[in-house]
Amino acid sequence: MEDPQVLSQAEQIIMEKFAVNIVFESLSFENWDEQVFLSLTSPDVPDMIEWDFRPFKMAVLKNWVNEGLIRPLPDLESYPNLKALSSKMSEYDRIKVDSEYYVWPLYRGDMPGDGKTAPVDFLYRRDWAEELGLYRETYTIEEFFKLAEAFVEYDPGKNGPGKTIGYAEVNWGFGEILRAFNNPPMEFVERDGEYVWTGYDEETLDGIKFMQRMYQEGVYFPEFYLADYSSAVDLFRSGRVGIIFDNLPLDNLDKYIEVFKGMYPQKDPYQSLAYMTIVNSDGEPWAYEEASFWSSFIFPSHLSDSKMDTILRMLDFIAGSKGKDGSNEKNMGSSNYNPNIEIYSRLVENGLDSFYTSPDIPSQTKEMFIRNRTIRMESKSRKVFDLDYQFFNGTAKSEYAFNLSSAHSSNFFEQIKRIIVFSEDVEVDYSHYIATLKPEIDRVLDELNLQF
Repeated sequence: MEDPQVLSQAEQIIMEKFAVNIVFESLSFENWDEQVFLSLTSPDVPDMIEWDFRPFKMAVLKNWVNEGLIRPLPDLESYPNLKALSSKMSEYDRIKVDSEYYVWPLYRGDMPGDGKTAPVDFLYRRDWAEELGLYRETYTIEEFFKLAEAFVEYDPGKNGPGKTIGYAEVNWGFGEILRAFNNPPMEFVERDGEYVWTGYDEETLDGIKFMQRMYQEGVYFPEFYLADYSSAVDLFRSGRVGIIFDNLPLDNLDKYIEVFKGMYPQKDPYQSLAYMTIVNSDGEPWAYEEASFWSSFIFPSHLSDSKMDTILRMLDFIAGSKGKDGSNEKNMGSSNYNPNIEIYSRLVENGLDSFYTSPDIPSQTKEMFIRNRTIRMESKSRKVFDLDYQFFNGTAKSEYAFNLSSAHSSNFFEQIKRIIVFSEDVEVDYSHYIATLKPEIDRVLDELNLQF
């Protein structure tokens, strides 16, 4: 993790403009909620904390409010840029507790005009596919397999026998390939007027069998069950992996391309790397919506009105056009301001759409990203984000649904990993496993279908 005290130029400018001293303290992804709770109950609680708040954590938010740990936000009329951002978030009115707002959500804005379609995707070596005569505009899941298999067999990266990997994903992305079979593969969804659990679907089982086939035939990253986030990324960047699944908003795509330029200066990255569009049985690329925000800022109950105002004025400045594009040097409060450095930092994440104004990201990269996201946004099979379900806090749903969802549960996927690696009969072992979950699944379904 980067040193939290190594400030970017953007952060230094903010400190000068608002005459504040900002001290950063790092939190890790592991046990994020627990770390935030400990911070809130500490005598040295920070003035602002970033918390992994999402709709299914409304019960946690309400508990912290009831315990008096956090304070509400004031009316946003004095902060017009924040108010404008709030209007982009379709869930904003639903995050109230007792008619007040206690979190400032960090707007995703992964795509101009679309704050919800998840930017997760597949990136692959198009140059390798073309060399092998297997390049396609779109790939069925079987064509995906054949391409990954060919990467391993013919070694277009010239890594040596047994060293090229067909497909790998970042560790949290395990199981996303199942969406090509069933989108979503293991979640509670409304279907034909009632809620069902998609883990019962035959298509989900087909997807698990496919993953085992990839593993057994040497196409899949052989150490997938032990990998951390950087394992697959490092292998892809070094030319060992042909296809990778990762979170690919514009800034992350830019990192892949810039690293590729450094590794292979003789190659054109826009001809060598490409998004892989995998279509389902209907010929449509799978896609799904998420909340229009990811994580949030919360403020401890002891925070004074004056400090709260200063923080919100900083965020409002960042959310405004001068904060994002740096077009007015005087307004940036620094005679040394470099207009090519965008005011976007750990302090002030107010929408990834700010990257579209950044002169640091090449126009070709932006065009590549927007072209692919448009395909996803227009997909007829895109799973819509069910606000009623997400914000419903029934007893059974709150207790069990998190651990029965492919979007959240590491415990669930640990069992699927074991089946892929060790099972001699996937259908039997998967059926036995979900049978142990049936009482919990039924309780959630009964509650949902009674409520809706």
